[in-house]
Amino acid sequence: MDFDSVNAKMKKFALSAATALNRAVQYTEEKLGQAEKTELDAHFENLLQRSEKTRQWTEKLLRSSETLLQPNPNIRMEDFLYEKVDKKKRDRYTNAEQLGQVMIDSGNDYGPGTAYGNSLIKCGQTHMQIGNAEKEFVQTACNNFLSPLKNFLEGDMRTITKEKKVLETKRLDLDACKSRVRKAKSQAGSQQPDPYMNPVLVEAEADLRVAQSEFDRQVEITKLLLEGISSTHAHHLRCINDFIESEMNYYAQCHQYMLDLRKQLGGLSSFISCAPRSIFAPSATELGNNSNAGAQPQLASLSTFYPNPSAPPAIEVTAPSPNVEKKYARVLYDYAAADLTEISLTADELITVHSLPSLGDDYVMAEKGHNRGKVPVNYLQILN
Repeated sequence: MDFDSVNAKMKKFALSAATALNRAVQYTEEKLGQAEKTELDAHFENLLQRSEKTRQWTEKLLRSSETLLQPNPNIRMEDFLYEKVDKKKRDRYTNAEQLGQVMIDSGNDYGPGTAYGNSLIKCGQTHMQIGNAEKEFVQTACNNFLSPLKNFLEGDMRTITKEKKVLETKRLDLDACKSRVRKAKSQAGSQQPDPYMNPVLVEAEADLRVAQSEFDRQVEITKLLLEGISSTHAHHLRCINDFIESEMNYYAQCHQYMLDLRKQLGGLSSFISCAPRSIFAPSATELGNNSNAGAQPQLASLSTFYPNPSAPPAIEVTAPSPNVEKKYARVLYDYAAADLTEISLTADELITVHSLPSLGDDYVMAEKGHNRGKVPVNYLQILN
């Protein structure tokens, strides 16, 4: 057995234990106010505070951005685990895509030839486009914004934190050496005429010079890293600009998709064909008041349904005159509305109808519940 090797290891272990004990004693005495602490200059302290603020706010920005891009915490945790095991993330439907798929399926079930089914399909296709745009936005934001933040926290900030801890240990060693020198001087001054001939004092001062040199060197290393925070801020500023640019493009795409959808649905015609009857025909009380005054009935305002002043002009609909004779009719055959100005009918159901000069002889205006629209006469049997 190599006793010299064992002896060297034991000495090294004892030295490390003694150093750790000295640091612990120095730290405790500083907390109790019984020992002096080497203070750093004001500029260095400002750099330390700025780095700590940068770390804290970067972590908060990262968490909030991840929540914005993926609100579901379970999915975020799943993606985190996939990332840690270096496995590709699952391709999921976004909420918009899920809604779009349901709309498309329901529209196909109702029938693409019906007004309702066709509208559902168009809405579903638009939401699928919005979902794809959302995926592109999330991917771009992750690459241009989230990844730089993560890289900073896991790279530069981790290195800075490590060097700050090393600096703190070097400071504790330096202050412990200063305490030993003061104690050695105090003891040597009372025992010998020349205190500097005391070997304990000489050894303590030698250790102090080494500790001071190591501390100064570590201060310079840490200071260089802390000053690099300025370039980090500049880089993150460019990342924020990229993030805002991608977010702006995403919302612009969504806005354009919705404008196209509104054009496909015919602007306000969907509101007119499906709105309650009360917005087109006045109530019985209003009819009585208007007939007494000789006034014509007026259409209710559509501003409640579409207050946007930039919306396309409303489709003109003529309200029935109070003197129009309404009749009951039985539906002979099923009828699917060809467009949003018509209504769909089911065989054998009863509806009320009245004629309008603008419709000619082939169509009549039909009312079924709150729905109102034109239907072909040859699909009906007039009962009275």
